[in-house]
Amino acid sequence: MTHITVRRAQNWIDRHDERVPHAVVAQYGQHGCLCRLRNKSAHDRPLLVDAFLHRGNPVESAARRETLRLLCELTAQTEKSGVDQAAFRRLIYFGADYGDGETAGPRFVPNDAVERTARRWRLYQAREYFNASINEMWRRQLYWGLNRQGDIYPVPMSEVLASIDNIDFARFAVAVDVELPNEGLTTSSPFKHLLDWVALIGAVSGKLDDRWDLNAALTEDAIVDWLDYGRGSTEAGPECLAAALTLITFVAARLGSPQLPLIEPADWFPVVEGGRERLGIQRFLSDLKTRVAAGATIGDIAKWLTVDYVISQHERVATAKLPTTGDTFRFRREAGRLRFFPKDAQVGMNDSRFNALATFLFELGWSGYLYEPDHALSVEGETIRIDGDLPPTGAFDQPAKETA
Repeated sequence: MTHITVRRAQNWIDRHDERVPHAVVAQYGQHGCLCRLRNKSAHDRPLLVDAFLHRGNPVESAARRETLRLLCELTAQTEKSGVDQAAFRRLIYFGADYGDGETAGPRFVPNDAVERTARRWRLYQAREYFNASINEMWRRQLYWGLNRQGDIYPVPMSEVLASIDNIDFARFAVAVDVELPNEGLTTSSPFKHLLDWVALIGAVSGKLDDRWDLNAALTEDAIVDWLDYGRGSTEAGPECLAAALTLITFVAARLGSPQLPLIEPADWFPVVEGGRERLGIQRFLSDLKTRVAAGATIGDIAKWLTVDYVISQHERVATAKLPTTGDTFRFRREAGRLRFFPKDAQVGMNDSRFNALATFLFELGWSGYLYEPDHALSVEGETIRIDGDLPPTGAFDQPAKETA
């Protein structure tokens, strides 16, 4: 932005009771609007690009470059198809997106340069499916309790746990059009049967870097879609619990193999995060393995998750929020009973960061708008894709000028 433009705009900053001339506003917009960053002539653009690619903690700036390179590679491979947040999640997780019925959807196959970054993003998406399953159990628990008038008469914990015995895999299977094993699935079935069924219908390969089958009979994406996330459902039927339990079982089937963390231990951090104090996937996988080896049933696992991962975790988080956010309890234990509170329980998939990344690439002129077809990379975007970086401007290496 030129000094003359800045001075003209500053002349009007404190004159709130006067109308700013159109010429001043137009000139300021032409030089100062962030939307102008796509133009190579934008004065702040090289400095901003340099800051994003190289400034701050060296580890964090390297991670930014790796993610931006990954996104440029994905942009190039999906150039003819629009990509939104849901499609981005599928491309990162499954390596593919749905077509339109006549033509196949876009695919994403990480090359050697972005393979490790893609692996980390895939594990991050697995953690989001893990969180979604726990959130669905939490949502179902609240609406089940409110339907029982648990906000007026607290429900004995024995009844809360007994309600889990009504879990209905048959209704869920019909709803998503899949077939259960011949012996069926009930709370008395060994949990190993659920694991085996999920691995079969989901075509789970057990390998970390395979392209997972989006068109399998059932997938995490299909379950989340069936749960109608983000659309205000208050359904609390036993088939919803079956869906949530199937979703978390998919995560266990994909990531439960003991050799997977050894492929590249440094990439496993999205699974390890949380440790023993929070709801980390690694803690879940380790405890699940022990329980399944001991012959735990589906009902045993569902009750364990309900108590430790839903009720206890909700109480822990809501208690910690009391000094800052206030009362966010949806339910809490009181002398062997569970009291419910008439509040909403909107849940949904967390932000995949796609919108921020897509906007960044577009506004810096590295690509077209990913939400629309024909979002080809620019010359700079192609350089990021090939080399993973752009030359520093050197502006940040200059000593600051002393002021009088």
